[in-house]
Amino acid sequence: MSNDAVLLERLDRIEQRLERMASSAESSHDLHETLAPILKGAFVSTVAEFNTMDHKVNLDDLFALFRRVMFSVRDITYVLEQLENVIDLWRTVEPMTKPLFLSSVEAFDRMEQKGTFEKLSALGEIGSRTAESFSADQIRNMGETLVFFLTVLERISNPETRAVLEKLVDAMTEVDLASVKGVGVIGMAKAMGSKDMQNGLGVALEMVKALGKIKA
Repeated sequence: MSNDAVLLERLDRIEQRLERMASSAESSHDLHETLAPILKGAFVSTVAEFNTMDHKVNLDDLFALFRRVMFSVRDITYVLEQLENVIDLWRTVEPMTKPLFLSSVEAFDRMEQKGTFEKLSALGEIGSRTAESFSADQIRNMGETLVFFLTVLERISNPETRAVLEKLVDAMTEVDLASVKGVGVIGMAKAMGSKDMQNGLGVALEMVKALGKIKA
């Protein structure tokens, strides 16, 4: 290849590079024309905002804040680490809390349907009325009396005592007061021939003996 051909080839390459550079410059110019108004508007807005904040925040405040942040880097790092631990704990606990929350909602719904909350509200009203109607000493005495009755009920809950009371109630319900007539000594003597009368008198005598122990 002759020197002239080599020279021409180099000139062509240089021309192509210049064309690419010119194209790139045109693109940069277009980009500048596009961005310039936007950046100018943003700059003007920023300056305006700083002007409105001038009486509240100044450069010294920003430097003080930056200095405080730099001195608190270790504390901030510690807080972030603890926050990560809390997040990890929540991720562990969350799957267990969802079923518990749903079951709690269902339980509260069942209580609402049964009227439990309404009954509790009524009990609260009774408590308020009691507190308004009686003094503290009176309520304390009523509480002691209630404990006494509960103790008596606990004794009555004994199966043998409960069976006797049931039989006593059944016997009283069998009595027809409308057909009861007065009885004298002779009538009592005649009634003594009844087996039930004899058993009744025996029970009555035992009860009288037990009542006699109260005085002793």
